[in-house]
Amino acid sequence: MSTWACRKTQRLIWKILCQRDPSKQWLLDEQKAMEAAPTLGIRVPTIHRVVIDEKNNFFVMIMDLIPGSNVYDSWFKLSWRSTISLALQMRQILHALSTITSPVTGKLVNSIIESPWIEAGYPPARRSTPAMFAGYLSAWTTLPKGVGAGWPFPVRPNIFVHQDLVFRNIHVDPQNRLWVLDWGYAGYFPSCFESMAIVEDPLNPGFLSPTLHGLSGWVGGDGVFTNSSSWE
Repeated sequence: MSTWACRKTQRLIWKILCQRDPSKQWLLDEQKAMEAAPTLGIRVPTIHRVVIDEKNNFFVMIMDLIPGSNVYDSWFKLSWRSTISLALQMRQILHALSTITSPVTGKLVNSIIESPWIEAGYPPARRSTPAMFAGYLSAWTTLPKGVGAGWPFPVRPNIFVHQDLVFRNIHVDPQNRLWVLDWGYAGYFPSCFESMAIVEDPLNPGFLSPTLHGLSGWVGGDGVFTNSSSWE
C-alpha cells in the first residue's frame, strides 16, 4: 500500500506518497481522476505541480489548500440545514460520477483492479468485464471467511467511483460547498463499491452506523456491500 503524508502552507498542500509501483501507476490514476472530476461539476483541489523522485521511488503532489474542514471534524458543528444541503450535494456528486461508464473493470489509466475491498493476494484479472468481475466476487464470497457467505454477486455495469468517500475525504468550505479529496482509488467498479466506504469507515462515530447505512442507500442509490440486499 502506498503511504502518504501532508505538509501545508497558507495556500498549498503537499501530498507526499511513497510508491510501491515503479511505473508510477498511482500517480497517473489519481491525476487522471482529478482531471475527470471537474468536468462533471465536482470540486477537487487544483494540482499545480507533481515532483517525482525516481531514485527514492516517491512523488510529491502540490495542490491548492481548500479552506474549511472535512466532514469528520465538522460533523457535530453542522446545523440541520447544512447537513441536508451537504447530503443533497453528495447525491449530485454520486449521480454525476455514475454518468461515466466503462466496459472493463479497474482504474482509469491501465485498468488495474485495485480496491480496499478486495484481497490484494488474489486480485481479479486485469480488464475484467462486468460479468467476469461478478464471477470473481461470487467465488470470493464462498470462501470460509467470505463477506457475503456465498451470496451470488449480480452482474452490474461499471461506473466511475471514488472508492474512498469517507468523512475525512469530503471537505466543506466556508460557503458550505463540498470538495472531494484523495482520488487514488478511483476507477470503474460496480456502484456498491462507493457505498461501502461511506458506512465502513472506522473513523465514523459508531452510533452513526445505522443512520449511515440508510443514508448511503439514499445518497448513493445503491445498497451496501456488506448487506445482503446489495447482492440482489
